[in-house]
Amino acid sequence: DNPMQHRQRPAVIFLGNGELREEMESFAREHELNVHFAGFVNQTDLPKHYAMADVFVLPSWDDPRATVVNEAMASGLPVLISDRCGPIGDIVQHGDNGFVFAPGDVQALTRHLDALVADPALRSRMARRSREIIATWDYAAGVRGVLEALRAC
Repeated sequence: DNPMQHRQRPAVIFLGNGELREEMESFAREHELNVHFAGFVNQTDLPKHYAMADVFVLPSWDDPRATVVNEAMASGLPVLISDRCGPIGDIVQHGDNGFVFAPGDVQALTRHLDALVADPALRSRMARRSREIIATWDYAAGVRGVLEALRAC
């Protein structure tokens, strides 16, 4: 039994612009993928985009802070994030409120997305955990974490 047969055709929305946008748009057109490119989105308009989503993905090769993760979690989204982004192990906890994968590991990203698409209860649990975790985070907690890390060194 192929789980791919049971899921609806997902839509992917890319926010922001980057040097690969034109190449990605061509690829999506050529392969008739359900992909939308919103381009630059003003910060005040981000919440409506998060509200439309079921999952937030940040596959970046390097993003030391990744503030968008905080926003996605506050919006109640499970988070899929590469292990090159700052929030891993801090506010994104693998298997709890999301999944962490190596950048460029398409197979791992696919497995994690498939798991969330196939299991609405898992998606709901991770969404709830994202809200719970981010509700305890503030800048004072961040400063305490940095101080603890410095003490440990």
